[in-house]
Amino acid sequence: MQKLKQFFGKFHIAVILGTLFFTQLSQPILAATGATETEGANVLHHSPKIFIVLALLLVAAKIFHLIEKIKLPPVVGELIAGIVLGNLAMFGWHYFDEVGSNDVVKFLAEFGVIILLFQIGLESNAKELTKVGGKSISVALIGAFLPFLLGSYLVGPWLLPGQDTSTYLFLGAALAATSVSIPSKVLMDMGKMQTKAAKIFLGATVIDDVLGLVILAVISGLVSTGEMSLVSIALTFFKSFAFLLGSVVLGQLIAPKLGKAFSKINTGMGTKFTFAISFGLLFAGLAASIGLEPIIGAFAAGLVLDHVHFKLFRDPSIVGQIKDSLADHKGSLREKIDKILHFHSRRNVEDIIEPLSLFFAPIFFVVTGMSVKLESLMSWQTLFLALILTVAAVVGKVAGGLALKEKYRFVVGLAMVPRGEVGLIFASVGQSLGVLSDQVFSVIVMTVLLTTIIGPFLLAQAIKKQKSLDD
Repeated sequence: MQKLKQFFGKFHIAVILGTLFFTQLSQPILAATGATETEGANVLHHSPKIFIVLALLLVAAKIFHLIEKIKLPPVVGELIAGIVLGNLAMFGWHYFDEVGSNDVVKFLAEFGVIILLFQIGLESNAKELTKVGGKSISVALIGAFLPFLLGSYLVGPWLLPGQDTSTYLFLGAALAATSVSIPSKVLMDMGKMQTKAAKIFLGATVIDDVLGLVILAVISGLVSTGEMSLVSIALTFFKSFAFLLGSVVLGQLIAPKLGKAFSKINTGMGTKFTFAISFGLLFAGLAASIGLEPIIGAFAAGLVLDHVHFKLFRDPSIVGQIKDSLADHKGSLREKIDKILHFHSRRNVEDIIEPLSLFFAPIFFVVTGMSVKLESLMSWQTLFLALILTVAAVVGKVAGGLALKEKYRFVVGLAMVPRGEVGLIFASVGQSLGVLSDQVFSVIVMTVLLTTIIGPFLLAQAIKKQKSLDD
């Protein structure tokens, strides 16, 4: 009996949080699928077609990854796949007409974007925010707020007169976003990830993500409450920033304790995965419970989690096997292998979350692409607006790079140009809130596509012309 008391005493934190987690998230999940508690287990059985549709969405996304052959990022292919599937009705095939409005697909897509933001947070550790220099901060501030102002108060009102203020704000918010994965891939492929320019870019994108999410939280809060006064803006901004800051502080306090508690259950990959994903979903649920977007909570959770919180768990089996086989070996080769093993041990959490992202994130991007109606793009006004927004998007980010005095300032600015997955997330939130019409949403998606296509090309050309990215 005494041992049982000690056992449950050690896990009281996990038990309490587990109970809160289940009760908070079970109702939204059932609500998202349109099911009652008794019906929840049978939702998918009411629509056998859903399995075929999901398979086709994933296969289409993968087929359109062939776009990588022409040096374009996979997310562009996933978007194009969605645009193709979503407009097949123009050719008389209506199989996918109801997919975008299906509650199950919508929930899976939302889950995908939550996992994606959690992943981005994991890649951007909270401690890095305190280490970036003034150069990254200046690039981020100008690169986030200038495009936002251009979209919200210049281009939007000029080319789309008569729209609601919230529409202009979401237009600007989508332009404020920055993709970290796409430019990083270009820098990595060209062997420039360890340069000063790359470090400034990475620091700026971390800050940019936080600023963008705060902007998104503020605008979403204003749309939800319907209040646009200075007081409501200040309160929403404070709530958003306080949540992010409070999540990081609270997370740093409870994450080590939770990691220790979970490790006492088991130190294997399964328990490590459960700890990580539950932590992300818990924070997403907490954000939603106070009126913020769940992706903000997921991002905050990713920022908090660090490899030290998993130090009591076992290394991946392959790492252990390689270490055992090299136990009697010494020399430079052993040192190189040890460094590689250490790297993979540290990022093991990212590795075990990645399969979830590989499944759910493409659903989000394909479904987002399916929301683009080609009819809404078949006008000179719409195409002209997309081109002007793209120019504003490029100018706003390049201006952030020009805040630097270094010769590689154009490289840093151009690295910030692709909006990629983050811009699409902002646009999808605006559409889900009913703020963006089909035309405006399609224009934003076209702008994201254009910046995602031309950004890497311009960046690669600028790197080739720049002799050094360290001076």
